[in-house]
Amino acid sequence: MDSADSMLPSIEQDNEFFPIPAWSEPARKLVSARRISEMRTAPNGGKACHIDGWVVVVEPHRKKLFKVGDFVLFIEIDAFIPTTGCFWDFDSSCRTFCRGREGFRVRSKVYDPGSVLSQGCIYPLKHFPEIWVRYQGNIEKYGEEQATEDLLSRSFARFFGVTKWELDPQALEGTAIIGSKPSFIRLPGWHRIQDIEANIFSDLRKPPHLRRVWQVTEKLDGLSTAIYCVRTDSQWAATLPTLPEDYRNKHEKDMYRFGISDRKADYLNFFSNPQWAEAAASNVLKSLGEISRRSGFVNLAVVGEFVGHDIMKNTMGYPEGKHEFFAFDVCDIDTGNRMTPQQTEELCKDLNINFVPVLGYCTLDKCGKNTQELLSMAEEDVSRISGKLREGLVFKSIDGKHTAFKVISNKWLTQVEE
Repeated sequence: MDSADSMLPSIEQDNEFFPIPAWSEPARKLVSARRISEMRTAPNGGKACHIDGWVVVVEPHRKKLFKVGDFVLFIEIDAFIPTTGCFWDFDSSCRTFCRGREGFRVRSKVYDPGSVLSQGCIYPLKHFPEIWVRYQGNIEKYGEEQATEDLLSRSFARFFGVTKWELDPQALEGTAIIGSKPSFIRLPGWHRIQDIEANIFSDLRKPPHLRRVWQVTEKLDGLSTAIYCVRTDSQWAATLPTLPEDYRNKHEKDMYRFGISDRKADYLNFFSNPQWAEAAASNVLKSLGEISRRSGFVNLAVVGEFVGHDIMKNTMGYPEGKHEFFAFDVCDIDTGNRMTPQQTEELCKDLNINFVPVLGYCTLDKCGKNTQELLSMAEEDVSRISGKLREGLVFKSIDGKHTAFKVISNKWLTQVEE
């Protein structure tokens, strides 16, 4: 095989597959090809299938479709599936709406309370010839090892029209949207530990002095939000919507344009917009110049979690009218680089900016030696902010490589019906 044939061809343009975005933290793969590593009898008489770090219970009438080693199409929890003929086994309790479309939400489900938690759904990959036939063809052309590596690396969410489920936006009185999320804003898409456990726990095989140190923080149940500033003569400013004349002095100052964005929209600095109000109250807006000076980032974003009484399901129990912003990242828009977790925490402390609660810094063996131990750690305490059941934990390596993952509490998931 010569160098031209040493890589599988790029097939993004033929609409058969859609490669994962190429950047340091790949987007979450809501729909992907996986392999069943283990099967056990489930309380419902079906089978509990182990797929990487996940467990999916299949109903008794479907259990003969699967066996250990089989390739399956795996759909993660919180996926929103449009009402098409591709997926047929969702009951009416899963029916919902997302962004004005009707479909089904993949939820966690407990079988025989306290016994088996099923998360996700699976289908035999052979039932999807548009994927299976291409895979078989790649085996013939490139060999099984390379074809399989390529298959497992891909995300098929766009192919099936699957998106992440989100609550339909609840219009806040007086909230003004100027446009969609700017293309240069990257909000976190951390993997769940169940998806990358083999890679993460390989660290335990290293000598103690070579193991990564992780910053462990509380995962907050809110909206990931970026408070950003870009030079008005930069390429990034040119991509933003034109400001209404009455708002220029609220968004532009000293050759910089300021903005606030979540995953859905970019917001005007409207007098009653809670995100802008909290950005000011939390000291982030007035500190952007000092953050730029200390970080060396010319165009930057402070990324964090926006929480409050009307955000998500208010699982943190905020009183009416109360909102807060907790930072966790400072990002260089020009390069995609970020300050390290330690640097970000220290900077926020110096500037009196709320930072997500830090549980500590440690090597992985001090927290848990497997996925189940990390899940237990996520459940063993309450939120340091609200005193209520916490959503989970976030682990970030402090080695500058920006490796991160989240551990969501199964107890929290079942209580809020995630």
